[in-house]
Amino acid sequence: MISSDVKRHIVIATFVSVLIIVPVMWMLMDRTPPYTIEHVEINPHNAVQGQEIYITFTVKSNRTACSPGLIYREYREESGKLHLFDPIIRAEAPALDNNRFVRISKLPDNISPGPTIYRGTACYTCNPIHSWLHWPVCSSTPNIEFNVVRKPSP
Repeated sequence: MISSDVKRHIVIATFVSVLIIVPVMWMLMDRTPPYTIEHVEINPHNAVQGQEIYITFTVKSNRTACSPGLIYREYREESGKLHLFDPIIRAEAPALDNNRFVRISKLPDNISPGPTIYRGTACYTCNPIHSWLHWPVCSSTPNIEFNVVRKPSP
């Protein structure tokens, strides 16, 4: 027979385990990004090398803002050449206006004229487990094609 002290310790250990395991499992399964990107537009569609473009994101909000976030951007030329940028740290999710927000990005001076694809990925840590495991929740844009035109000579 098991003594009452051992039974009490088993009950306490089970209770403490449930108190720890349930929240940890809930945080591990929490993979919903703060927003889902539904549509992206680039203006102007015919962008000049080295100039700024306006990227308008239409999103569906899924949850309250998570932070911090890392934003990754890339441009892929028709030739396959890839222009990657260092990630941008965002302290909070973007403020939405009618489920939209706009970002301004400068095209590289050395990007080749012709069809180009933009792709962005936003990664957020939405709970302590995401931070501790370095396993953020990410949302990516679809590939958005636009045209790069040669910078006029001075």
